[in-house]
Amino acid sequence: MTKAYSSFLKSIVFIAMWIMSSLYTYSQQCLPNGFTISTQQQIDDFSAMYPNCTEIGGNLIINSSVFDAIYSLDGLSQIRSIYGNLHIVDNNQLLTLTGLDNLESVTGNLHIFENNSLEELHALSNLTSISGVLSVGKNDKLLSLFGIHNVGFGITDLRIFDNELLSDCGTSNLCRYLSNGGNHTISTNAFGCNETSQILSTCLSESPCTTNRLRLNFSPILDGTYQAIQEVTSFGQVPSNGEVNFIAGMCISLTTGFEVQSGASFSVSIEDCGL
Repeated sequence: MTKAYSSFLKSIVFIAMWIMSSLYTYSQQCLPNGFTISTQQQIDDFSAMYPNCTEIGGNLIINSSVFDAIYSLDGLSQIRSIYGNLHIVDNNQLLTLTGLDNLESVTGNLHIFENNSLEELHALSNLTSISGVLSVGKNDKLLSLFGIHNVGFGITDLRIFDNELLSDCGTSNLCRYLSNGGNHTISTNAFGCNETSQILSTCLSESPCTTNRLRLNFSPILDGTYQAIQEVTSFGQVPSNGEVNFIAGMCISLTTGFEVQSGASFSVSIEDCGL
């Protein structure tokens, strides 16, 4: 093999590697300033307009136009990451979030707000992290938060409000977040998800040994057994006729303000969680 031919082959290999690297880079990131989707046509055309785009470089806002309402997110199935906020807001014909099934991370806030026909969030089951506020509000037909149950870290504030049929909020990740004292606003949903105590009562009774330290700083404390692997602390109130038990492996702390009202049944015990 001549030196000239060898040099030629090296040049061809270098060019091929450069092209592949460029395509890989493009396939990973697009729309650095974000993207606002307001029509169904934009969603239907997304894969053709951005064929290699799997990571949105800025905010993704999905907000229906009056003239071309969004009813399906199927055209967004290639998106895996959003380097910004994800806002799904005011889409009255959207029944599900199918199309976001491959979304794995949101490097910002996630807002799901005023989608009056939205019934479930199952398509978000592959979402494992966000880096900001998780807000679910004013979705009139939403029944459950199953779908955001795999978000393992990154939530800085949890807001669940004004979802009149939402009764199932007891996912293990949100239970851990609440029991560890994370910032939150929970109100005006259906029973079971209408206040912090209802959510904790549900998820702790189903999976009692999922947290090391449990804080029960709300009143009233609903009937049930509350367990933690190491420590339970509380300055809440056990209401009259209530039946509440605290179990922890190492320590139970009843701080200033804790109250057991007359007629209530309350007990504490130190034992291994789950026994």
